[in-house]
Amino acid sequence: MNKVNKVYVFLVLTFFSTIALAGNWYEGGTLHKSNIPSWKAATYENKLATASDWALMSPSVKSTVQNSGSIDTAKTFANELVTCIDTSTESVKLSSSTTEIVASCMALMGWLK
Repeated sequence: MNKVNKVYVFLVLTFFSTIALAGNWYEGGTLHKSNIPSWKAATYENKLATASDWALMSPSVKSTVQNSGSIDTAKTFANELVTCIDTSTESVKLSSSTTEIVASCMALMGWLK
C-alpha cells in the first residue's frame, strides 16, 4: 500500500470514528438548571439537546413528535426554542435561571396550552 492510500484509509477511518462518537443530536444536553451566562457560553449542540428535552415537556409538542413517528420532528421545535432563548438573553447581563426564559418562550410560542 503506497503512502497516499495509507493517508486516505487513515482519513476515512478517522471520519467514520468521529461520526460514531458524535451521538444523536438530542443527547447530552446539560443545561437544564443553567443560568444565563452558562447558556450563552454553551455549544449549540448542548443547547439543542437541552432544548429538545424542554420542548418535549410540552404536551402539544410531544403529541406532534409522537404522531410523526420520528424524534427528528422535535429538532424543529428545539431549534425554535434555542433561537428564542438566545434572542431573549442577548442583552441580559444577569445570572438569572434559564428556566424562566424557557417557560416564557414556550408560552409565547403557544406550547403550553
